[in-house]
Parts: sequence; C-alpha cells; structure tokens
Amino acid sequence: MKTINSKVRREILTLIESESLTTREAALQFGFPEPLIQVWLGHSLSPPPAPASPVEPPIHHPTPKSSTPVIPTPVGPLSNESTDNVATRVYENALRSTALLLCSNGLGSGFLLDTENKLLATAYHVVDEAENVHVVFPEFKTDNTVIANPNYYVGGITRPNTVLGKVVLRIREKDLALVCLDRIPSGFHPVVLAPKRARPGENVHAIGNHGASHGFWIFSGGQVRQVFDNFEIHYSGDQVVHAAVAQTTLPSNYGDSGGPVLNNRGEIIGLTSGLNPKDNKGDDVNLVSYSIDAIEVRTMWERYLRMDRVSR
Repeated sequence: MKTINSKVRREILTLIESESLTTREAALQFGFPEPLIQVWLGHSLSPPPAPASPVEPPIHHPTPKSSTPVIPTPVGPLSNESTDNVATRVYENALRSTALLLCSNGLGSGFLLDTENKLLATAYHVVDEAENVHVVFPEFKTDNTVIANPNYYVGGITRPNTVLGKVVLRIREKDLALVCLDRIPSGFHPVVLAPKRARPGENVHAIGNHGASHGFWIFSGGQVRQVFDNFEIHYSGDQVVHAAVAQTTLPSNYGDSGGPVLNNRGEIIGLTSGLNPKDNKGDDVNLVSYSIDAIEVRTMWERYLRMDRVSR
C-alpha cells in the first residue's frame, strides 16, 4: 500500500466540502493528521517563519563544504552491552533524529542524516513525485518523554517543530529519497550510519508513525533474518526495488516507511522500506519486512553532495 485508500480520502473530502465536518473533526474521527487533510484540500500549510538568525539564516539549497559526508556524532553514544534498557536508550536517543512526513501522497517517517546541509532521509514511496513535504519533529513533556498523542499534533502547522522540506533527490529503484529542510528545530541531531552491515540474529529497533497504533513515534523491536546484496522487492503500484537490504522480523505498517532501523549501539543499519512486499506470483508476503541497507543510504548521501558540488 503506497497511498491512503482513495475511497476513504474522497469520503473525508466530501464531508468537509459539504460542511458536515471541519478539518479538525475529520482528523479526530478518521485518525489522520489535520495538516495532511489540509494538503488534500489544497490549502497552504506554511509553518511560522523561523526566528531570524544573523549567523545562519534558513536556506533551501545546501552548499556542502566537501564531497565526502562528515560522519555525525550522536548525543550520548550508546554502548553495545546487552541490558534490559538498551532498547529504551536506543529509542530515546533516536527520537531526537526522527520525523513525521506529510505530503499529498500520504504520510511516512524519516530521519536526520546531515545537519550541516539540513538533509533528511526517507523512502521514495513516501514522497513519490511530490516536490515539497511538511516535516514534523516530535515534541516532549517536561520530563523529556515524547508526546505521542496524534491529537496534540492536529493543527501542527503552527507548532514550532514543523518545518518545510524540498525533495532534492529521489532514487525509485532503491526506494530512497533525500529531503532538504528549511531549518532544523533546536535539540535535534543526525543519526550515525553503522560502519558494518547487520548480521542475521542481530537485534534491531525501529521508530515509525503508523496510524494503526493511534499514535506517533511508535517503537518496534525485532531481529535480522538475513541480509542481501542486490535483492529484488515488488511493491504495490508496480514499484520494483533492487537494493542491498536487511530482511527483519520488525512489524511494518503504513506510516513507518522511511523511518530509522537501528542496532544496539543506536547506529542506522537500514531505512524502513518493506510494506506489503510481494512474492514472484504477486501475492503479499506476511511476517517479513525489508530495510534498505545503510550502505545504500550512504551512497545516496554522497551522490547528492557530489551533484550539488558540480552544480555550483
């Protein structure tokens, strides 16, 4: 499933246009974020302008200083020890890198890859051919736990952690896309890409924003089943992916796509991609999800920086 069911979408729009429901009421009744519904209606969703900064004003088009990405350092590096709270610490650290994406195609997830150039990675099938997206970073309570209730983010276009993004690179055959942000809210940092590929049996952790859980910033845990160098995946909508992937036991639902998949050290081993994969007969495959390997994400990152350097 690549997009929201068109019948449900038409029903929502009909109710709003007939004034039977407001956009806020529709968001609460159907469980979709109000900004997404407003995108369907063609409304302008520009968030409030970022505070003026004499040092580094917001820009849309980055100017990388080097053709080689600088590996970011996470806040509070995590150990590789096997303790009961490893998953919790991985989750809490990764929250400061994870975002919800809203566009005309639907909603999905993504993660900060490069703060210097304001780049966020996501799945191609989340943005599809959309030029612009709205990126919502999480907000936190006074005890630093995340606010997960979708109702809090209804009307999120006025929230301080909502920013505009422009899709600057899309690679359909890898199911990858790169988004350049207007700005990055305070307190968020880039992820670290794992230096080595995941191994079968390794514990992995994911964060996503699937509506089935009636909440955002949802944690999932699982294991790596196998890794493949050039795996072919068939998705709905005739999208065929050829990429290095990690096959996992992580549950993958609509809205999770594009989110981070991490190891016990909090490093990215992949980007959530697999949603309703199909076998060679065209039938849906159950209890299997795929993550586009971090080596593909790194290759996309490096490719963009080379392209941007040449264009200058």
